[in-house]
Amino acid sequence: MVLQVGSELKPKPWLEPFPAINRIRMWWIGRTSSVPRRHREQLHNALAPEVARRLKAMTENDSNWERPDDVLQSILENEKPPAGVSMVDYLVAWFTSLIFAAIHTTSENSTVFIYRLLQHPELVQDLYEEQNEILQKHGYDASVGPEVFTREILNEFVKMDSAIRETARARHTYYGLPHTNTSNRTIVLSSGARILPGENAFIDFWSCHRDPEMQSVIDDYNAFKPYRYLNQGKNATKIGDDFLFFGLGKHACPGRWFAIQEIKTIIALLLRKYELSSPDEVIFPIAEREPFPPYPTRITFKPRQAPMAA
Repeated sequence: MVLQVGSELKPKPWLEPFPAINRIRMWWIGRTSSVPRRHREQLHNALAPEVARRLKAMTENDSNWERPDDVLQSILENEKPPAGVSMVDYLVAWFTSLIFAAIHTTSENSTVFIYRLLQHPELVQDLYEEQNEILQKHGYDASVGPEVFTREILNEFVKMDSAIRETARARHTYYGLPHTNTSNRTIVLSSGARILPGENAFIDFWSCHRDPEMQSVIDDYNAFKPYRYLNQGKNATKIGDDFLFFGLGKHACPGRWFAIQEIKTIIALLLRKYELSSPDEVIFPIAEREPFPPYPTRITFKPRQAPMAA
């Protein structure tokens, strides 16, 4: 779903200042494209019998039914569909959004990190050696597989964590995370900018992530330094005025810990099984409208020799 629907909804950065037009574009794709329609039908068919089963048990107060502790149950109990929309169709919309939030952004940023590894090939071996050191510390030898990558072990991959945070900071993202003034009054910022009711304010990621007054541990803002955040008390999930990748305040991404764990797992598994390299020069875009990567880039996956158990 994510790959197929995502290709249909390919972002148009030039439309971001025009949210009304962008909403019309999304609506039109949703109404006319066969790709999202097919996946909605698949979700509908998968959800309908389970929703019917749960609603029946809830309505009849079935004593033999054990309440599931999951997102589906929470929505059934706490959300009410808009008028004219069935509960199943409402859930299809919910789960489509959750799938994209959980998978699309994580896979995208994992891909960006992989290209940073290709751009800095010394990282591939360095992060692989970090894995082995942590595994040995916990009593595993180099022959173990991915089944030992628990959350606790992944949290000790501090070099990888720093490299992930630096990858996020150095992304060619300029403006994003639109915030709508939902009040009935004009908001005046300290700069004098006025945000009228109903208007959107976009966050300037690029300037923030390169602002010398905000970046206390950065002196060369345009360089990519993977171990910049080692021993700085700034892991990849730590938000702040100097790191807006996950948002800020009470609306910051609530799944950022899981997202970083997913990225670490994906990269750790790749490094465990393969030596990654590219015969091409890896170039990162400098303009937001440029595709990523801006030029075709080949990736070589060389299987690692399985180490002998000690």
